[in-house]
Amino acid sequence: MNKPKYFVLLVLFCASKFYSQSSNEIYLKLKKLNFLGSVLYVAAHPDDENTSLISYFSNELHAHTSYLSLTRGDGGQNLIGTELNDLLGVIRTNELLQARAIDGGNQYFTSAIDFGFSKNSNETLKIWPKNIILEEIVRLIREIKPDIIINRFDHRRDGQTHGHHTSSAILSKEAFDISGDRNFYSSQLDSLQLWKPFRQYVNISWRRYGSREKFKSINKDNFIKIDITKYNFLTGRTNSEISALSRSQHKSQGFGRSPSLEKESEFLELIGGLENKSDRIFEGIDTTWNRLEGGKRIKILIDQIIAKFDFENPEKSVKNLLEVFNEIKRLESSIWKKRKLKEVKDIIKLCLGIKMITNTDFDYGNRDEEINLDFKILNNSSYPINITKINNQLKSSLISPYELYQDNIKFKLPNEFNTPYWLIKGEKNGRFKMDKKYTNQPISEKVSLPIELRIFDTFLDYKVEVTQRFNDPIKGEIINPFYVVPKIAVNFKKNKYLFTDTEKEKIIIEVKNLSNGFKGKIKLNSPTGWEIDKNHVDLYLTERGETKNIEFQIRPTENSKDGILSLSILSDNKLIDNESLSIFNIDYDHIPKQYIVKPFLPKIKKMDLVLPRKKVGYIMGAGDLVYENLKSIGVNIELIDVNEIENEDLVRFDTIIMGIRAFNIHNELNSKNVLLFDYAKRGGNLLIQYNTTRNLLTSKLTPFYLNLSRDRVTEENSTVKILNPLHRALNFPHKITSEDFENWVQERGLYFPNKWDKNFIPMLSMNDKNEKEKLGSLLIGNHGEGKIIYTGLSFFRQLPSGVTGAYRLLINLISLE
Repeated sequence: MNKPKYFVLLVLFCASKFYSQSSNEIYLKLKKLNFLGSVLYVAAHPDDENTSLISYFSNELHAHTSYLSLTRGDGGQNLIGTELNDLLGVIRTNELLQARAIDGGNQYFTSAIDFGFSKNSNETLKIWPKNIILEEIVRLIREIKPDIIINRFDHRRDGQTHGHHTSSAILSKEAFDISGDRNFYSSQLDSLQLWKPFRQYVNISWRRYGSREKFKSINKDNFIKIDITKYNFLTGRTNSEISALSRSQHKSQGFGRSPSLEKESEFLELIGGLENKSDRIFEGIDTTWNRLEGGKRIKILIDQIIAKFDFENPEKSVKNLLEVFNEIKRLESSIWKKRKLKEVKDIIKLCLGIKMITNTDFDYGNRDEEINLDFKILNNSSYPINITKINNQLKSSLISPYELYQDNIKFKLPNEFNTPYWLIKGEKNGRFKMDKKYTNQPISEKVSLPIELRIFDTFLDYKVEVTQRFNDPIKGEIINPFYVVPKIAVNFKKNKYLFTDTEKEKIIIEVKNLSNGFKGKIKLNSPTGWEIDKNHVDLYLTERGETKNIEFQIRPTENSKDGILSLSILSDNKLIDNESLSIFNIDYDHIPKQYIVKPFLPKIKKMDLVLPRKKVGYIMGAGDLVYENLKSIGVNIELIDVNEIENEDLVRFDTIIMGIRAFNIHNELNSKNVLLFDYAKRGGNLLIQYNTTRNLLTSKLTPFYLNLSRDRVTEENSTVKILNPLHRALNFPHKITSEDFENWVQERGLYFPNKWDKNFIPMLSMNDKNEKEKLGSLLIGNHGEGKIIYTGLSFFRQLPSGVTGAYRLLINLISLE
């Protein structure tokens, strides 16, 4: 081990720009330290939460505030990239964590999957395993012991909003009623205690009443009114500003919000627990240290610290804070003891200006690998600090006032991947399969270096996140989290292989070395009836980060079975992974960089398709994979830059397809739509995929009248009736029958028009159970010498899933003349 180095702070004062702290932040944390009340807000998805209330409870009332999102939002759309399903869930999980870092809340999830839009709770709770999700909510209540629970949605209004929304309220209400009853989920009581929250509310929104004006006129005697407008001098922002910044982290959903300067109020309706006699949600609940036996002296100490707090010299509070820490340690075990020990340790660190950072050469390593780790502690105070343990090893190092301590240590990585834990075992029956050890853990535990410090006579333990740090000439310092990954990662170039004939196709696999070196063999495994050109490929990689493409050739036979491809990876003739693991990199500026480790098992399928002999243009929408999937099966297709749409350029295409929500994201189409309509009028075939009613950038989606609605069919197996069986779109080159609507995923379609010009002819009829039939899923109209097609069918979900019927129908639409 290298000898530690010390530097006087004055010598390195130019480095202080890397570190920042605020006395206002410390003072706010002291206020929170002195408040023992907690709130749990419950809803269904990322972006369902009321950030105004979460910010208010956390920053004004100083309550321990949490948001429980039953899902991670995997079933939504993505406005910033092409990630969908589980990878979108990773993005939205991290957007929630960024939002909570801003508004001061904490974040939790259940194992429920966001499977897409659901019209009522009956449908939702047939897919979610109700008893398991309910048990998880009860466990969370018993673990974090909220005094107050607030539901975002009303359990009494089923069918009037998303089925996930109502289900979150139903489950939360039931969990509130039974969490204090030992007859429910008694096995939890081996490690947890019963807990019955004092009150439960539903957050009332003006949207329930149709408009703000109608809401103003209703009787609000049963509601609690909370004024959330107050300016917070400690944060330097109004609650609206904090809320808007928090809300704006949901970038994948396009939920950026501007703050309001107008007075804002929130309303809560009591639906369970103690009656309210005022507008104070904690009325009658002791939120002081007196609620804990032995807490009276702690309250007196913290009151004195707050009263005497020196904003210009916070370290003056340290000795009294250490006394508070030791007093809290003497309390009986409880959730408040656990919380407040962590809070006071963080405050002490801030008051001393202690900065602890790590740095590694790479942002990844392998299980049980020993890496070099640079470690630094900066003591910004006039007090000496002693390091007593680093990485659980005894140490005795003094850091004098204003001194920087540096060390390079050997650090052994954990034996587990720290990829998103909910993706490790996959999905089953409407939920992620997860080990119980991850219960109530929002994300996988970060790789951290444990440190113990002695300040005067008190020992304090901290965890310092392991990171990679480097300088970007444009952005400045970049800090990446550290990930434990497999030694090699294998990524198929495609997520499915679709064959329309018996010709050979190359299977290209990118192999990336994530270790110090790899020598071995890779074997391709297929379902029965497929011919592979070689038994294995030898592989030798020496440099960390080195990539190499390997190739197999595969062709179907008459007896080919549909299935999946997998890889066997051998080193020294031993199988090192039962199934190939891939790395997916998610890197956006507003969330931490992510390495997602999970099995990548692409589908392989032989399909009966007749490819169109057409030149197709594609205008990208909001992150769909339709273009990529059509190209992969051999369609002659190319992208059209929306900025370069000109009449003379369009005539070379037989068909032009507009990606999903193109009219929601491309301002240029507000004027260039007429060029597309003119293209169709002159003989072109224009196919427009769904757009949403929200944030529509033009009133002219087609040259004819068309009224978008929120109509959708969410039951992917619902019956589809063919209305015009003789229409060319349903006959050439494929005869479309009911079989083509089998094995669809998640939904039939969404945002169907409900009114249209007589030029449009509806092709299909469909509906969810107990609903009226909907005719607007596929409309075709003549325009001059060409065609206008508008469809809300979810081709963007079906094609990536390899649904044969969806390919057949879309090829027919492309082939229209």
